[in-house]
Amino acid sequence: MLQFLPAILALIGALAGSLIAPIVQWSIEKRRGKAAYRRTMIERWRKAVRTHDVEDTFHKFAASSEYSELRRYLQPGFRTALETGRTAFVGAGGRGRDGARTEILDCLAELERKWGLL
Repeated sequence: MLQFLPAILALIGALAGSLIAPIVQWSIEKRRGKAAYRRTMIERWRKAVRTHDVEDTFHKFAASSEYSELRRYLQPGFRTALETGRTAFVGAGGRGRDGARTEILDCLAELERKWGLL
């Protein structure tokens, strides 16, 4: 009986490895796919922010699919201020004149960091 023990253990190890390896591989691919999707979304949002004049024609930006996707990731207070249109955004010294655009880009950078894409 002891002479068959190494063969039995090898068989059990091979079966366990053949069952676990695909699950681990699938998990890795799922994580890579999620990161690639998130990178694509961040780039789309950045492009939309660069394309639109966020402060002067916010209604056009707000009607875009990019803003609809991005909206839930914006800080609630900032999102409310942006959507009500009653707040004037002033650019911080040295960071450009478009305060709303800068704030959205900062939000995207924070989201990128939070998602581990950097």
